[in-house]
Amino acid sequence: MNDPLIIKHGDADIPPVWRLAALDDRRAPHGPALLAYVGDELRAALGLRDGQLVADPFHRTDDIVAMLRLEARYEEAA
Repeated sequence: MNDPLIIKHGDADIPPVWRLAALDDRRAPHGPALLAYVGDELRAALGLRDGQLVADPFHRTDDIVAMLRLEARYEEAA
């Protein structure tokens, strides 16, 4: 079964984002962010202020990251 991709606005300063950053060996974004979930699993997060991105290295996330960046550009232009 394929779970849908859900992009939500949220605060990046939450434990699931910190865990994802630790898996990705990157600094977690801070402040408002776009959070991408597949099912109930957080797969990627993009900070709207700092542009910092973290993604799950154990799943293919190229398309998810592209969608997060596209959504962030769309919101910036609006």
